Amino acid sequence: MKRWGFIRGNRLEYFVYLLLLSSLLIILFGSAIYYYTSEKLANEAIQNNSNTLQLLRNAQETVLNEVDRSLESIFFDSVYASFNEYYENQDILMMIDVQKKLDNIVFLNKYIHSLYLVYPGYNRVLGDQTGVQSIEDFNDRRFISEMLSTPNPRGEVMTRKLKGSWDVEAQDVITLVKTIPLVSQSPTAYLVVNVKASYLLGTLNMINTNDNARIMVMNRTGRLIAEKSSQATAIQSELSERLANGELVENGYQILGSKTKGTLVSYVASKRHDWMFLYTIPMSEVTGSIRLWGQTLFFIWLVMTVLGILGSYLLSGRILTPIRRMLTLLRSESSLAEIPPAAKETSQLEMNIHSILHRTRNMEEMLQSYEADIRKRFLHGLLEGKQEADDGKLTETFRYYGHEMNEESWYTALLVSMDQYTKYCKEHSEKERNTLFLKLAHAIEMEVLSVSRGFVLELDSGQIAAVLLLNNEIDSEEVEQLTKETAQRLHALMNTNTEGLYTFTIGVSKAQQGLRDISLAYYEAQSAVHDKIIYGGNSVNFYNDVKTRNEMILYPYAIEKKILVALKSGDEAGTRQALDEFGLYVLDMAPYNRGIIKYYFIQLYSSSLKCVFEINPDLVATLEFTHSLELMEMDTIPDMLGYLQQFYLVIFQYMSTKRNAKNQELSDAICNYIRANLSKDLSQDRIGELFGVSASHLRKVFKEEKGQTLKDFIQNVRLEQAKRLLENPNNKIADIAEKVGYLSSQSFARAFRQETGLTSGEYRDNYLRENQGT
Repeated sequence: MKRWGFIRGNRLEYFVYLLLLSSLLIILFGSAIYYYTSEKLANEAIQNNSNTLQLLRNAQETVLNEVDRSLESIFFDSVYASFNEYYENQDILMMIDVQKKLDNIVFLNKYIHSLYLVYPGYNRVLGDQTGVQSIEDFNDRRFISEMLSTPNPRGEVMTRKLKGSWDVEAQDVITLVKTIPLVSQSPTAYLVVNVKASYLLGTLNMINTNDNARIMVMNRTGRLIAEKSSQATAIQSELSERLANGELVENGYQILGSKTKGTLVSYVASKRHDWMFLYTIPMSEVTGSIRLWGQTLFFIWLVMTVLGILGSYLLSGRILTPIRRMLTLLRSESSLAEIPPAAKETSQLEMNIHSILHRTRNMEEMLQSYEADIRKRFLHGLLEGKQEADDGKLTETFRYYGHEMNEESWYTALLVSMDQYTKYCKEHSEKERNTLFLKLAHAIEMEVLSVSRGFVLELDSGQIAAVLLLNNEIDSEEVEQLTKETAQRLHALMNTNTEGLYTFTIGVSKAQQGLRDISLAYYEAQSAVHDKIIYGGNSVNFYNDVKTRNEMILYPYAIEKKILVALKSGDEAGTRQALDEFGLYVLDMAPYNRGIIKYYFIQLYSSSLKCVFEINPDLVATLEFTHSLELMEMDTIPDMLGYLQQFYLVIFQYMSTKRNAKNQELSDAICNYIRANLSKDLSQDRIGELFGVSASHLRKVFKEEKGQTLKDFIQNVRLEQAKRLLENPNNKIADIAEKVGYLSSQSFARAFRQETGLTSGEYRDNYLRENQGT
């Protein structure tokens, strides 16, 4: 009886355990269903909203890209920036040409409502259809006044009503404000472009949304550009504030408020145009269908509870015997082989546990990889000056990562930068790039640690930073001398490790004291590296040699004009000389504003490409230099000058080939005309008039192509024809002279005797005598 009571007691205990377990599983399962469904519906809503916004963004970017392509002629044509000079000089033809170009931009682009240029320094506006007016007389003067009162109106976007020159009623437009030149801090003019809002509003209206949803288009400052909403909501001001504070960037979503009563905000950014497309919908609308689960969950719980009770009762009896055997195995000292075969039912469980333990053995390796990533972020933040902890905390963090950094030591930064890194990445795979830079970083670290304490960090864009820690007992001059020697060795080391296939520029900072000044040293090393745009790569640049001066330099329009005039006239030497002058000007001004130098080269390139198109549109199609991407990727002024020199050389070679073919064709045509018209006026002026060239150019071309003067050629052809006519005894000499173009027999006789040494009669007698038997 005791034995059966013990069994019933144990079975009841197992039954209670299993019942509790099944109840817990039911609760967890119901909760999981609820939260899974909630998350799934939210994710579906986020995905659908993002897809809708991306379609809206793509549609609007298509419009704005078309507008930008139409405006390129304004940004790359210097006449718009120099318009006031033409106006002051009353250059009517140039003013009409500029006005016509402006009108054509609006006429040819269906998205542009109107546009005009504001010259604040001259209190003048140049608009399409309206021409030149003072700001006070312009019909959109109120907007101009507001724009000019804004500290930095560039990139301003707003939606408003505007009535055009030909409009009966005011239309909705999206106004964009740009500057001329594009990169100027103090622009010559502001370009105001009014884009028809109907395309954006029409796209918004075609989108099917929930009645409580709202779609908004804003700029980065939080200004509302367009929206679709059945009712106004208070969320607009909050989103505008978040945009202005930079809390909404890239693409993503946020839930404002609680997950049940808040608002789901999805947003997609247009990076090129700095617009943000937002879709808001209450969370109650997103999770509304989950209420059905609440109604059915209770029923499911009852069913599963009944099944749990029944299953627990049956399972408790089923597992009783195996559990007893497992306990016997665990409590005994017998080996697995000595246990009765029934005990081997636990072998699968043991195998599973062993598998779990095996997987956890990699945890330490994962931790090491994670710490390496965190260390890299920490060091990068330190170089960028983003670590806000005190010096004691920084020292402790350095010590944790294995670096003994003293708060008062000397620090210098070296920045190793690969020249033409973009070109290298195009020609090599990511694996080859990683292998090379891992090798270089290891070599740099060995060199740095051999002379000092410090650390080495691989950065993006083909750069490796090295920070040297030196004893504070030596003075700054010794520190800088030691750093200089280390930089020279590193430069030689880079050439050795790459076998001279690639070149590197190393920027060296001044000596700084204290952990906080590591970011300053890194900034100085960056500035020294950037000096390669002036002096070229494959060098060691020191911050002490960097010339800095924050001044605005003017684009050399006069030198550009020299280049374009020489290019149009085919003057290769003049073009080369003017380009050298452009390079000297840029080299002289580069220390004052390095950032703008590359854009000056792109401006000259664009102007030259337009000039080539004016010379011969077919030439542009044959050129390989049809875009400025290669020029944008170049790092140094010598490289960019070399690119433009090659560009001009190709143009002149093409022009020379075309000119030679044309000259050959002209000289052949002249020869044929002379042979067919010996009796007519063959003076050089007359021939030049017939062929549309000047007499001097005619003489030059004929001499170059035929190797003799035009006069000698005409006389030779006349005398050869005369000889053929003399062979016929029936032809009179006077008639022959007239047929071959001589005005008199005497002049013909004189020329014939001078050429052959015989009179025409003697020549005929000799010919007849020699050919008498024929």
